[in-house]
Amino acid sequence: LPAPSSPAPASSSNGRRRPVGGSAGDGGGDGSGMSLGSTDLQRRVEKLKSQLLVMLSSLDRGLAANAREADEVDRLAVMLEEMGGGVDLANTESAAQLPGTWRLVYTSGFNGGSLGGRRPGPPAALVPTTLGQVYQVIDEAAGKLDNVVELLLPLPTALPRMLMGLSAQSAMRDSPAARLTLRHDYEVQGRATVQIVFEDTSAELIGSDIFRDLPRFDVPSLPDALKPPRFLRAGKFEVTFLDSAMRVTRGDREELRIYIRDTQGAVSKQMPPPDYDD
Repeated sequence: LPAPSSPAPASSSNGRRRPVGGSAGDGGGDGSGMSLGSTDLQRRVEKLKSQLLVMLSSLDRGLAANAREADEVDRLAVMLEEMGGGVDLANTESAAQLPGTWRLVYTSGFNGGSLGGRRPGPPAALVPTTLGQVYQVIDEAAGKLDNVVELLLPLPTALPRMLMGLSAQSAMRDSPAARLTLRHDYEVQGRATVQIVFEDTSAELIGSDIFRDLPRFDVPSLPDALKPPRFLRAGKFEVTFLDSAMRVTRGDREELRIYIRDTQGAVSKQMPPPDYDD
């Protein structure tokens, strides 16, 4: 695992150098996120963010990205990281921007067509579900970080209508989904490194009023005495760009992830967002 304190500038998986922590870039390297040096620089950052989001809109979180597109996303992310001037989560302004609900819009871990990326996972084509939204919910006060994954469940078209008396349009809108929540403890280490430790998993059905009163199901976990040591359940990522609307991270397995802040509170609602396209 990478050293948590004072990391040196690292290279991305394709060899490009990227800033880590408070490394210097066009933003001045003060580590204060979007406390940038000039209005002109802020305009350039916003333009680059827009350019990046336009490109990501057709890549389905990275599942549809080819090698050329993945390289271009990484290039734009590196530019954004350098322009942002590094992140320092010891800085009050940056630290205040980390908590909240973030929606995943890209991960390089999906580039190989696997739902696991560099962490072993099943080929996406063999999983009998459609990947819905993926969220990361950070609660600073509780020291908790939840990864929330929504999976659309396949049902014959006629089945929801027969069971629920719904029209075809309503059945499509109210398609059932499974929401998995992987709970972690987290702590900030050094300037921009976040360590997470897996604790447990819960599951619930969403997407229709028929599931509204069903309880959340906690997946059985081992007693504390039998759980693997914390270091075997731990992972790290570095926050390489952060402002009030976007977050870029680099994982300990070289995974690039890009999030945008969720302002609709979709995770807290029983119904999933009506449109799963980014």
